[in-house]
Amino acid sequence: MVNWTSVKDGMPTVYQNVLVAGGVAYWDGEYWYTCVERHHPKIQWTVECWAPLPEPPDSCFNCARLKAKLTELKAQVVLL
Repeated sequence: MVNWTSVKDGMPTVYQNVLVAGGVAYWDGEYWYTCVERHHPKIQWTVECWAPLPEPPDSCFNCARLKAKLTELKAQVVLL
């Protein structure tokens, strides 16, 4: 079940990807931008509500571990 929040009741954390009518978007503190299109254009409709993205299914656990390991390795490379 998706728990929608009206923009009248609160806004998501700035630059946090969330669900909106029409897909995934983020709010920059002033405008909404879509994550569905390549260059994240400003949304041209009025966003009335949003919802946090759901947690990925357990089958994606290995993907999350791999991403965490990649982040760790990138940090090590920067330190060298």
